[in-house]
Amino acid sequence: MGILIKNGKLLTFSQLGIFEGDISIVGDRIEAVDRSIEPSLGDKIIDATGKIVMPGLIQGHVHLCQTLARGFAEDLERSDWLEKRIIPYELGHNYNSMFACVRLGVAELLKSGVTTALDMGGFSHQDVIFDAAITLGLRLFSGMVIADNHQIWAPAKNLPISEKQMLNAREMIFKFHNQPLVEYVLCPRFLLAVSPSMWKKIVELSEKYKIRIHTQASEILTQAKKFREKYGVGEIEALHKLGALNEKTFIAHCVHLAENEYGILRDSGAAVLHCPSSNMKLASGIADITKMIDTGIKVMLGSDSAACNNRLDIWHDIRLAALLQKSKHGASAVSAEKILGLVTADAADSLGIPSGRIEPEKYADLIILDLDRLQTIGPLSKDIFARILYSASPDNVDTVIVAGRKVIEKGIFVSTNINKILIEAKRNVPGMNINQPDD
Repeated sequence: MGILIKNGKLLTFSQLGIFEGDISIVGDRIEAVDRSIEPSLGDKIIDATGKIVMPGLIQGHVHLCQTLARGFAEDLERSDWLEKRIIPYELGHNYNSMFACVRLGVAELLKSGVTTALDMGGFSHQDVIFDAAITLGLRLFSGMVIADNHQIWAPAKNLPISEKQMLNAREMIFKFHNQPLVEYVLCPRFLLAVSPSMWKKIVELSEKYKIRIHTQASEILTQAKKFREKYGVGEIEALHKLGALNEKTFIAHCVHLAENEYGILRDSGAAVLHCPSSNMKLASGIADITKMIDTGIKVMLGSDSAACNNRLDIWHDIRLAALLQKSKHGASAVSAEKILGLVTADAADSLGIPSGRIEPEKYADLIILDLDRLQTIGPLSKDIFARILYSASPDNVDTVIVAGRKVIEKGIFVSTNINKILIEAKRNVPGMNINQPDD
């Protein structure tokens, strides 16, 4: 007994190409893909006639613990935004607020067709983050934030000592090992928030247990310049010297890179997590992902957080990513197919998971798009990738399947009470007692 998707226009992002056909799902995997597949006894049939079937989208960088800080820190410079509003908000989470915040974020991701996300967890309640993902049906890579360098980054003073942070990380690694849908990731907040000795421990732990590292670097121009002036290298080169760059490293932003750092990223196998909306909103700049791609650097795309985006709408972010590169390099800078690949096949390859393509043995993480909407009506015979990239939105997401389980059908959550999630979220919207920046 499984699921059989019939008569869809399949965008496989694999050697199978694009064709009208069927997909058979057994358990959490795709069993077969063909022009026509006969149903087995007990199969649940999904009629995808006239619709697009493609791999679920992979969200490359998000802070689910910030979802309820949406609109809470507007029109601020990044340092004030982070240290006077967002960090105090994160540190103030209790069980209920984290539960409500993350469930709201996970629901928004799923509604937009995201089936996998790489999250930078909070300072506490990591269990709640994973529980929300498992319950709602999102494949999630996440971990508690690590930061101990309080001499440089003041908020670190409010965190447990480094030994306690590493003990927490080890406990979580074992607790969520082989759990359905979720996997623990080491999350040093950013380069200078973590002491060199802690970076050494993080690298050792990553190597010992083959754990991914998710961090942030080279986001703000002034900080990048000060760092180079003080240390004589860029942040990426510094991470390289710390031994923190390899194929299990994922670095958000990378807006301001020195010329030599492109080669360092390529040779290390680390992936860049490009967040165009938040980089523009916080006036960080525009990462040159065209140059990164041409150099051979792995690139993924992310929304960052609702506190600096203000939407967890990956469709908006991938469209913006393409348009920004056109404005920077010309109209033919990056193809629509390539950009969509950055949130499907290429992203799955970067994460090292069997996903992102429609072919046998891959995870059954799929979405069905209905393009018969006001903003997406157009000829299917033309460039279907461009039609989807530049016109689609969460409104086009008809069905979401994660690990062979229908999460959304006909635009409605199958087993999740959205009204309850909204009520919980409203109850936990933050008050205005967080430190205010000086006028």
